[in-house]
Amino acid sequence: MTTDMPASFTQHKFRCMECSLHFVVCSNYAGWPDKGTTRDLNLGEATGLTYCPECGSTGSKLHWIEQTSGFIFQQVPGDAKFHSFGDWPAT
Repeated sequence: MTTDMPASFTQHKFRCMECSLHFVVCSNYAGWPDKGTTRDLNLGEATGLTYCPECGSTGSKLHWIEQTSGFIFQQVPGDAKFHSFGDWPAT
């Protein structure tokens, strides 16, 4: 199936206010994370759903949203060198 609509996705860019880590979540949902895009609708508001991958905090974060052209797989992994698969080191 083809479509004339260009591919795009949303980058949710965060800065953890606990440890200052900057990280990005790529999603096909511009409204992620909210109750409508979570697996469990009873989990609550987005502030408690996004945790920092470095310190584990679910506390305050700065959150920017950027619509990006293309498909997610063009960014992740994009041209990056493969590092590892789970606990297995890369060869």
